[in-house]
Amino acid sequence: MNLYTSSGYTLSAGRELTANYTYSVNAANAPVFVLSMHIIQPFASVAIKDTVIIVKPSLQFTNQTSLDSLGNIVLTITFRSASNLGQFYITVLQHFTAYAISYFIDPKKIGNYDTNNQLYKLYTQSVRYIESDNPEIVAKAKEIAGNESNPYLVAERIQNFVRQHMTYDMAAVTPWNPNTEGALYALRSGKGVCRHYAALFTALARADGIPTVDVWGSRATGQGAVVDDGNNKHNWVQFYIPNYGWIPADPTVGTFPGLDGGDVPIMSVSYTYQRAWGSLASFQSVFASEEPVISLGFQGPQIAPEFTFIQPVTALSLILSLMSPRDVSKYQGKTTRVST
Repeated sequence: MNLYTSSGYTLSAGRELTANYTYSVNAANAPVFVLSMHIIQPFASVAIKDTVIIVKPSLQFTNQTSLDSLGNIVLTITFRSASNLGQFYITVLQHFTAYAISYFIDPKKIGNYDTNNQLYKLYTQSVRYIESDNPEIVAKAKEIAGNESNPYLVAERIQNFVRQHMTYDMAAVTPWNPNTEGALYALRSGKGVCRHYAALFTALARADGIPTVDVWGSRATGQGAVVDDGNNKHNWVQFYIPNYGWIPADPTVGTFPGLDGGDVPIMSVSYTYQRAWGSLASFQSVFASEEPVISLGFQGPQIAPEFTFIQPVTALSLILSLMSPRDVSKYQGKTTRVST
């Protein structure tokens, strides 16, 4: 039940994109700094060409990838020095192509679940904000399924219910308040934004025994040079169907099964998430919004500014270079490519 595999689909409308994650690091009192980060995941609708790490000024580092508890790829970059590391920038670029993806599923060819599989157990469990064992969620899930036992057709019914039940209402859930978050709130209120739509779908599907992932990523639908400046983050879902794998759907936009080409998966989540974390030194994103910033084309960053840490660094100043990925190696600083 690998999270990235599925079958029975076609791809179209591919767009070459670059995801840019850039951090300023202050390790003036630390000989070690470790940065771990969720990066774009290689789901069926995304083909990742490469991942490039750029450090300026030049510092030696190692990197490795691993899987977290939810099955996401995590990139970890480690710096070690005989003395304090000082101040520096880390830029991680991912060059990838995002596609619209359409599925052709024959409900008669769907197999049976292996309920002993660890990922099955993980993605049918109840967690905070995805309250699939709550009596109200369970009752509604059974009502939606009715006499239907085919998991694909049940998922379709769940999508239709969420679409009809929910009203997109940013004002109802701003600012963040635990009392206005999660699947149960969405069921009771019928209001919310993409994260509520996805949580409600996920909880109802899990209550019906369908392994489902709440996916957080980018809604990179803009047509300018920057298709997500950090403000276009989005949630949708992937549900598992035996013999077909992980099938995406977007209950907020209304695509089922499949995606329209604007969704870039960064991680599966248990509603709340931590996208990047560090140890033994302080760091911060240079972007005012959430990273990654995503731009059209396979781009490289402009050379990072010198280390004044006074003048603000804008996203546009870092990503609007028209240089190709092979030109990245010409930048001053340490550069390496990651194998995932």
